[in-house]
Amino acid sequence: MLGTVLILQNKSNIESSLTGLGLPQERADTIADSLSQSGGGHASGGLAESAGRGAQRVFAAVQHDFAESMQVVFYAMAGVLVACYVVAHLWMPRDRPA
Repeated sequence: MLGTVLILQNKSNIESSLTGLGLPQERADTIADSLSQSGGGHASGGLAESAGRGAQRVFAAVQHDFAESMQVVFYAMAGVLVACYVVAHLWMPRDRPA
């Protein structure tokens, strides 16, 4: 489930960054799809071709977007761990078995 959250959040962040860097929405969506697939940035996505001279800025933006996406996943993981702690603390028996 958290992997799906990561992929969707990453795709959304990449699309926003690429359109902010001046790429057309349609091309930004294609590149974000390519980078969000299991094969990573395979050649058919054409990230470097689409970015042209701004490729360095685009690659930096993609790395930043991935880090932000991971932050969302880490917060979700922390929430799950807190919920597990609360459940264990409130409903687990306190006595040791005989």
